[in-house]
Amino acid sequence: MFYLDNQQLTISAMVERIHHAQQSIRPAILRGGPAAYAFSAKGIRRTWP
Repeated sequence: MFYLDNQQLTISAMVERIHHAQQSIRPAILRGGPAAYAFSAKGIRRTWP
């Protein structure tokens, strides 16, 4: 599961975070799960488990 770590962002900022993290999304999925990842200003980070 992926989610934004800040719901106060504008829609364009939300899209920008997801767009910039595209290179990291596939490797995170391939690691398997279940897992939760947050889109942050620095990329994605695993938050659960």
